[in-house]
Amino acid sequence: MTRVFQRIANETAEIFLYGGYWEQVAYRNSHFFELRMEAVTIIPFNICLFLIGVWLVRSGYFAQTEVGRKKRIKLLKWGMGIGIPLNGIIFTPLAEFNVVADRYLFAPIMSLGYIGLVSYLLDKYSTSFMIHALEKVGRVALSCYILQNILACVIFYGWGFGLGAYSNVWIVMAAWLFISALLIMFSFSWLRFFKQGPFEYIWRSTANVKFK
Repeated sequence: MTRVFQRIANETAEIFLYGGYWEQVAYRNSHFFELRMEAVTIIPFNICLFLIGVWLVRSGYFAQTEVGRKKRIKLLKWGMGIGIPLNGIIFTPLAEFNVVADRYLFAPIMSLGYIGLVSYLLDKYSTSFMIHALEKVGRVALSCYILQNILACVIFYGWGFGLGAYSNVWIVMAAWLFISALLIMFSFSWLRFFKQGPFEYIWRSTANVKFK
């Protein structure tokens, strides 16, 4: 399984880093099932993550009490303390041997740290601009998710600026800051005139359609 994932990852990287737009479209069509194999294999994994989330809620990790706050701090310390070193392997030569582990084991551990970090920031800086900005982005989360993918494609893909071909962590960090700033600006601007994001509106309108 690891070899299959590695082969697909290498082929995909090659076409998306150096191929043109229509080459990428053709590759997606010709490898339709291979590229979507992950969507099937991660079903048990997603169920496991869902159950972990249920356990966190029932164990009082999100309770608005002093005990709940201490539990979230513990989640932050353990999640970040273990998750950062493990995820840091991706920036080392060992990364090619840890493709599956990085995606399916290290990232979930890091996500627990993120939960603790976000909770800590909410508790400590609930009235700050940063929290206000995150709240705005959260209200148009689906639209921001789609927009971030479009922006990342333009920045990193071969038919765009092609920066994905350069193995440089500073390029990744600069792109992250740039995309984050654009998403915040978009969310503030859009919500000045509308109550929800464009794709949120489409989603809700489609969900509310009545069929006979």
